[in-house]
Amino acid sequence: MEKIKKVFSTIDTGWLIRHYLFAIIFVVFFANLGALKLNIFNILGWGISMIFYPFAMLIYEQIVRFIVGDHFFILPIKWMFVWKVVRMFVILTLSIPIGLIGFAYFYYKINQE
Repeated sequence: MEKIKKVFSTIDTGWLIRHYLFAIIFVVFFANLGALKLNIFNILGWGISMIFYPFAMLIYEQIVRFIVGDHFFILPIKWMFVWKVVRMFVILTLSIPIGLIGFAYFYYKINQE
């Protein structure tokens, strides 16, 4: 249990809380719109996805940083907003497999000694 706590304590707490809040707001917003069917299995699935979302986002950001580097792109705000929503939906939907890989990677990297 101490090794798992070490993984969470190594990641920036503000960053981790921010992504948990984004995931909760995103799911609650779409659930209120009626876009998500709410039964016990879907609630459990989205809950697990929200737990692994920050780790999936860490993996996504590292891949983007590897490809793009220190460059940035200037886009109109409406396209940037659309991209952020689509990206969040895709990462949240795939957060269980990507997040498990991310958590396992950080668990191994941090607890190597």
